[in-house]
Amino acid sequence: MQSGNGLGAHTPEQAARVTRVAAAAAAFAELPDERLVAALDALAGLDLRTATAGDPLLGLSSLSLTLARQPAETLAATATGADVALMVCTTADEGNLYVVPQGRLTSTTRAELTATAALAPRAGTPRRLATSRRPAPAGGWPGHTAAHGRAATYAYEFGWRSPALGRALGAAHAVELPFVFARTALPAHGLAARVHRAWVSFARDGDPGWAPYDP
Repeated sequence: MQSGNGLGAHTPEQAARVTRVAAAAAAFAELPDERLVAALDALAGLDLRTATAGDPLLGLSSLSLTLARQPAETLAATATGADVALMVCTTADEGNLYVVPQGRLTSTTRAELTATAALAPRAGTPRRLATSRRPAPAGGWPGHTAAHGRAATYAYEFGWRSPALGRALGAAHAVELPFVFARTALPAHGLAARVHRAWVSFARDGDPGWAPYDP
């Protein structure tokens, strides 16, 4: 699990809201794909919070799968997948992908962070979420699944820092993917071999080569 925490589905009510806005922008019954893609601009910034649900993707996208119940909640309430091992990764600077390319790394204010955190489902204390450095998957999702009898949960944090954008991008979301598939010509090719080997080992044997996550 590389992107997502089992809580990213839209409710049917949220999906209907997206559909209404997209339909108004594009009247898409018989439109070519290009027109549908162009209509996505109308969905930018759409507030998806409802009386019963926060925005599962924190405003990053108005498109997601639609389920009446979040996958994580289904897993927690049933034995589904309890015998399947899980490996989850987070990068050390996940959020950099969403602010560095836009030049917002240093200009984003605390108020903006708090407002984004307030979109979260079960936000509770958005100020605490906005000031936390720890990305949620590393400490949240593995502990959640391990606590419900999963065969084994493995977690790791990827900390290699990209030289892109004047080295400001850092260990941003998705930076680890070329290493996973051993498709990088960067000097860190030894790390690529190690990450690739861990993934192959996990896929083949259910063991990436280190101890399972312990809450």
